[in-house]
Amino acid sequence: MKKKKIIIIVSVVVGLIVAGIIISLVSKPKTEDPIDERREVMIENIVVEIKGEVYHPGLYILEQGSRINDLIELSGGFTKDANGADLNLAKVLSDGEVIIVSKKGESSTITENKIININYATVEQLMELSGIGETKAKAIVTYREQHGRFKKIEDIMNVTGISNALFERIKEQITV
Repeated sequence: MKKKKIIIIVSVVVGLIVAGIIISLVSKPKTEDPIDERREVMIENIVVEIKGEVYHPGLYILEQGSRINDLIELSGGFTKDANGADLNLAKVLSDGEVIIVSKKGESSTITENKIININYATVEQLMELSGIGETKAKAIVTYREQHGRFKKIEDIMNVTGISNALFERIKEQITV
């Protein structure tokens, strides 16, 4: 009888320990992969350069969707000699753009050395690509909304209306 009680007590204790381990494993909150989080943050940023008549010219990392005005503010604003009148301060910036703020009497420029990220570009930005009109730009955005981000630039050919020939024309201007 004493032996049965000891076996029962030991069995209950072992059962409780096993149940505790199982519960702690199941209820343990899943930690996010910090590398994936950083990768997500990196994808959502753009890098642009500003030169000329601003107080702090250089490279700036901005959020996707930032405008020229945001860049001007980050760079300390226009100098007293700046000709900012011919810049569209509301224009959305793209990754890789160079903004040159000229002196008064000269023309400020936006260098179109840009590469468009097809995972974040607006319809208007996509229309800047050679051979992409409003219909194809909307098709790209719709495809992206329905299927998620493009994994590689070649995936854009899955969009209706984007042929191999058109892809060859735009592949140097796009990124993911």
